[in-house]
Amino acid sequence: MNKWVVRYIAVFVINVFGMVLTAVTLWILISKNDPILAAVPFLVLLPIALLQPWFALFLIASALVGPKVLTIPVGLLLTTGTTIWLWACLDRAGKLERVKLIMARLKNRATFLMIGLAAFWLCVIGVARYVDFPPLHRGTPPNYVLPINDLKIDMGNPRYYCVRDFFDSEWLLRAKISERELQAMADKLQMHAIPSEALTKTFWKKCPYWWRPVRSESVKCLSMKNPELGLPTVYWATWNPQDGLLHMWIINRFD
Repeated sequence: MNKWVVRYIAVFVINVFGMVLTAVTLWILISKNDPILAAVPFLVLLPIALLQPWFALFLIASALVGPKVLTIPVGLLLTTGTTIWLWACLDRAGKLERVKLIMARLKNRATFLMIGLAAFWLCVIGVARYVDFPPLHRGTPPNYVLPINDLKIDMGNPRYYCVRDFFDSEWLLRAKISERELQAMADKLQMHAIPSEALTKTFWKKCPYWWRPVRSESVKCLSMKNPELGLPTVYWATWNPQDGLLHMWIINRFD
């Protein structure tokens, strides 16, 4: 197989990987509102974008014009073709000799060790942000998700986690409140007591490290009335009388 064909395929695969990283970065920024987590795929994407400044230009243009299923592959093909052609022109002009020398010097054990360490720490940061360590958001979710600002409830040091916030949104809240404040909030949100068995397995196994609702006979479990009716916002919660901790799972449906 011609070496230029092999190079074209290799660069095309790298650009497809770059497009996936771009989509993941944007999805995290838009839906999870976590810039630290979004930085993980972005840092992997950065060398691809810096070595091909036209990568972003073609990708944006292809995303804005016509059906994405057709235009994005065309944009990737144009990006790859431009890269191969430009590199070939620079190589013939002898402009890549210094780059080749640098690349040859980087082919050693220390370089691979550095890449391995960088990949390891990116994974560590990604996992830490996935479990919300340290907690990114203090306070309560936006009022359109949890309209209780008028109740003036003292929640101690609450923290919340945005599972997603794009069309349908999903939020987790942990706070410390009294039984009287719990009742006031339940009345405001039209929540009622339910058996713990009515809470799905998903409720008990959310990803933040601080999401550890207690499951016992003394714990109160609550839900909005008739959540199966497809209301715009649905609440599930547990409240432990031993420590006053409230764990609430909120789903805000796009209506």
